[in-house]
Amino acid sequence: MIDIMNTESLFEQIILLSQNMLQCSEQADWSAYLSLAEERKILMSELEVVFEERAATFSDLAKGRERLFEIKKLNDQLLEVTENAREAAKSELQTLRYERSAASQYQLIDRHLV
Repeated sequence: MIDIMNTESLFEQIILLSQNMLQCSEQADWSAYLSLAEERKILMSELEVVFEERAATFSDLAKGRERLFEIKKLNDQLLEVTENAREAAKSELQTLRYERSAASQYQLIDRHLV
């Protein structure tokens, strides 16, 4: 069974990874973001196991709840930044498609004029 100190360490690591992910997303460093997300996913799975094992005996649920809220707050920020980045990428892709289509039309017109 995992002790409280290890549980706190898991929370600390998850929060640190979440903060680093937020930094990476704000800098559009998506490869680093994905790498950190994978690490965090593993730690979140470990934390889930801890809570499942200790569900009946974990006496410091309030502390765990505080840390989970902290993680949720970071997740909400991550979702906002990544959603904004996704929308920006989607808009850029639409612009590129429009420009490519326009260029193709000009080429067709140019071929007919020659």
